[in-house]
Amino acid sequence: MGLPTGPNGVKDLIKNRFMSTWREFDSVQQARAAAGFDASQAVVILDGNVLVRQVPVAASTFEDYTAIFNRFVFKALDAADVVMVVFDEPQKVTKAKAAEQAKRDAQSKKVAPVMSSDLQAELVPQTDDFDYDFVLRTNPHDVMRSREARPRLFDAICKQTMNIVMQRHEYKNKILVFDGIDGRGASRPAGEVRDPCMYSNDDHTEALLRRSESHLLGEGDLKITDLESEIQHLRDSGTFFLCIRVVLIVTIDTDSFAIELMHESAKREQQANRSDLSPPVKTILCFREAAKKRKDDSTPAFQSATFSCFDMSLLHEGIMNGLGADNQAWHRHVSALLSMSWALCGSDFVHLRGMRADVVFDVISDVCRGQNVGVILDAVEAAWQIKSDTPSSMTAQLRTQLVESLRVVVEGVISRLKNMPRMAKSACNIKEQIDNDANDDATLKKGAWVGVYWAGFQCEDNELFEWGFVK
Repeated sequence: MGLPTGPNGVKDLIKNRFMSTWREFDSVQQARAAAGFDASQAVVILDGNVLVRQVPVAASTFEDYTAIFNRFVFKALDAADVVMVVFDEPQKVTKAKAAEQAKRDAQSKKVAPVMSSDLQAELVPQTDDFDYDFVLRTNPHDVMRSREARPRLFDAICKQTMNIVMQRHEYKNKILVFDGIDGRGASRPAGEVRDPCMYSNDDHTEALLRRSESHLLGEGDLKITDLESEIQHLRDSGTFFLCIRVVLIVTIDTDSFAIELMHESAKREQQANRSDLSPPVKTILCFREAAKKRKDDSTPAFQSATFSCFDMSLLHEGIMNGLGADNQAWHRHVSALLSMSWALCGSDFVHLRGMRADVVFDVISDVCRGQNVGVILDAVEAAWQIKSDTPSSMTAQLRTQLVESLRVVVEGVISRLKNMPRMAKSACNIKEQIDNDANDDATLKKGAWVGVYWAGFQCEDNELFEWGFVK
């Protein structure tokens, strides 16, 4: 999932308007080398949720399935001395994310093969109450259809990968970390609670990266940025990762554009305010593209994929210049407003039908060059202000500020669409939904919540209805 794709989506918009900020490579190793860094200076962060879904259906045994997963990890280890693979943690994801996942699961069941209940229980477990022997004899793709069952499968895959990495001589000085995996694999006793955590071949790294109970995260997208921040902190404090200069993030989730853009703004502001810090770690966002068809089909599909790699520092500068955001003090606000508005175009959490990412960009450019820019952008500071200890009355006030800033963007999009050929219907769809929400602004509140969420704050589930979500 992620932000909208296609001709008017975020990815194509960025590729077409900011061509100097990205290049295509055959591997992450090539991308790292082209950026001027060697493996000792690099960390590769892989989206594990993406990797397990990239395995072709033809890999129908545990051995074949893990062999392909292993190759993904090995290629990352060839690119960097430190590799981190992040997974969602189902018990910790926010209720809004769980609801979106439930919709996705319901959709996938419509295309799942029909079988008897007895056969389904035998081949497709609905819980994680199965053992390693079952893992070895079942088709992993069948287990993947059950969200309740798949965490144990993930544990088994990562446990096997870790064992292989620790046995291979070429990786003896490399660090591999799985974030959100129970290191017992499928050998965890039946009925015993799963304990997803940092699982590494290096005890020191595992201890340094382990999150406290007050800082637990459920969604992989946010974990990636959290790990980036922790790498930067440990390096700046002289604790660890002293040689690290670049982080390469491998994913297919276009939400990462928005999350990393906000993160880049935050890094730059911190750098501007603290003269004692060394230059920030560079982020390269690597989108794994679909394998290209070849006349010679002897090469496995996973080997023929390419990577569209975006230098987030260059992209941040390009976007800010393209929007006319000349005042660096407002960059954090601009990136948050752009991210929230892109989320309204279609995301895991909210969709204002008719919104277009390219038109949103142009409207925010108008905002940045308009007379009321200060008022509108200052209000977006709320996305970064809301914390767990913020009084509810203040949270309500800050939420209203965010909603009103988003309303300016939405009204600007409606106005622009009305003047575009064949886009009048889209303008009407947006206006109709906003008018229907007039009593509670549910759609705009959800968009505002996404901004707060991507800025790093995960509110309690019982507070989500205040942000437009159903109780």
